[in-house]
Amino acid sequence: MTEQQTNQYLKILLENQGTPRQKSIENHIAKWHEQTRIDYQNIKSFFPELSPSEQEIATLILKGYQLKDICSLTDKKESNVNCQRSNIRRKLQIPPEKKLRHALLQTITQKTIFHPQSS
Repeated sequence: MTEQQTNQYLKILLENQGTPRQKSIENHIAKWHEQTRIDYQNIKSFFPELSPSEQEIATLILKGYQLKDICSLTDKKESNVNCQRSNIRRKLQIPPEKKLRHALLQTITQKTIFHPQSS
């Protein structure tokens, strides 16, 4: 979900601002959005060879989202997401028989162990 989409959802939810439930929803969405932004920045540092759109798809794959969920969250067609998944595999040299999520996790683990990022 893009920042613009998140802001649109927040606007809809906040129309009834003031109720405890609305405040709780607002806090959860804001926290989720911040975590997504942080995750995206980490993906960018682990996979700089990927385009921003491919990094977004990789982030969602790592979070365990399935194809239809990724399409819904990114407002992209299945063919577009599948093309980007193929590009991710090609750029990161991940063979088709290997599960993409597992391969991405493995790559992050290896980069973290062998090339830890400075804090």
